[in-house]
Amino acid sequence: MRKRRTFKYWIGQLHLWLGLASGLVVLIVGITGCLFVFQKEISESLHGEWFLSGRLLY
Repeated sequence: MRKRRTFKYWIGQLHLWLGLASGLVVLIVGITGCLFVFQKEISESLHGEWFLSGRLLY
């Protein structure tokens, strides 16, 4: 015998998937925002030899 799925079940599934999708969007926005804010520090740590004289050398 198959269990009948109720309205509460479907609302729960909708809440689950909408929450996961919106959480993914927030995660992407947070990571890209962090990269944007710390762009100078990240560039200095990856390409330290470019910043030895205090200015960008390219």
